[in-house]
Amino acid sequence: MPNGWRCTAKTERRTTGLPALGDVLTKSHEKGGLDFGTIGSSAVLAGILLALVVAATVHKNRRDSQAALEAA
Repeated sequence: MPNGWRCTAKTERRTTGLPALGDVLTKSHEKGGLDFGTIGSSAVLAGILLALVVAATVHKNRRDSQAALEAA
């Protein structure tokens, strides 16, 4: 299989019948969305990403400090 087709197959969005989060955030109320617009939806998604990064960092720091206490 050529590399171009392999990349397309991996990145192609599968239709599951469920709308993407970005679609829900940007669609108007009449179409079943939250009508945040592109800037608002980008802010929401950036906030979710930041929260996940902070949570992962806190979890890693706790795990590392607990491992250091057990090793001592």
